[in-house]
Amino acid sequence: MNRGIESLAGIDDDSQNFVVANHVLEHVENPLRALRSISRVLQPGGIGFIALPDKRYTFDNRRAATPLAHIIRDFEDGPGWSADGHYLDWAENVEGLRGKEAADRASILLSTHDNIHFHVWDFVAMKEMFSYVQSITDLTVQHSRQNRSECIWILSHR
Repeated sequence: MNRGIESLAGIDDDSQNFVVANHVLEHVENPLRALRSISRVLQPGGIGFIALPDKRYTFDNRRAATPLAHIIRDFEDGPGWSADGHYLDWAENVEGLRGKEAADRASILLSTHDNIHFHVWDFVAMKEMFSYVQSITDLTVQHSRQNRSECIWILSHR
């Protein structure tokens, strides 16, 4: 579990010029909370550098992109409601298990709270998420670029 970036506890508001989250957000259960925390700690004019893998070019390629509505619900209700589903999706679509074997594996992953890609995106899904982020934070997308297997997002704090 990677809750550090979700809260950035111990880092003062408006205290940072730069935050880098390179292949981190897919590992957190509440990415909008993490992005709100990044917004909180950045000074006006500060930059957030976010790199996310494009699911189409990783071991996540058989998984469906996480819908924005799901990410919003994780943010509003907390991610507990979706944990079972994330682990089952992982067992089935990354590990290739089926039926009882997949359910048993998901149960083990849940009990140990394994570090998986809880959410996955392609570039289109990322654009939708970052558009929404601009409405709930003081972050503005300055630049985005899709390269071979990842997408880079440069965000500035208003």
